[in-house]
Amino acid sequence: MRISVIYYHRKFLQNLQAFRPLHRLGGGKPRNATRREAQTEECRSRTALATHVLYEAFLDPHQMMRVGLGAPAEIDPKVGGRFSWFNKSIEGEITALTPNKEIQEKWRFAEWEPMVYSDVKMKFDAEESDTTRLTIEQSGIPLTDKFGNGNCDVRVREGWRQHILDRFEKVLGYPRQK
Repeated sequence: MRISVIYYHRKFLQNLQAFRPLHRLGGGKPRNATRREAQTEECRSRTALATHVLYEAFLDPHQMMRVGLGAPAEIDPKVGGRFSWFNKSIEGEITALTPNKEIQEKWRFAEWEPMVYSDVKMKFDAEESDTTRLTIEQSGIPLTDKFGNGNCDVRVREGWRQHILDRFEKVLGYPRQK
């Protein structure tokens, strides 16, 4: 009985090898994304809200904690200040602030390779009667995380839409316009 269990376990592991990402077959670790291997995502949203209110919400740890449904958020709202959202699932550093116009950050998921950061640029454009157009551009997204999982770009895009923009509307009561 023991021999057959070992045999089937070995066959299972051999079959599992066929489904591993190509860079893992040689036994090596996933590589950090170079600029040629990195991806870019962009999200746009229109919110029935004054520009300064939306801008300040991204720099307020209490607002981001509410957006994270109670998950701890830390933000030092100055250039060079560190931030973390969703209990350190997302972390980074603020690289530039233009009051009520733009926030730039070095941004990463905790699951990415150590020291791999993407660049985030949030632009806040005032439109008619307290409406803000928010454009989020994120570049340098790695192809895989430190576990070899792909689709980092999809996770980033869906994260901005579902966990940030949708919750700004549902949790904070800032209605989006179509």
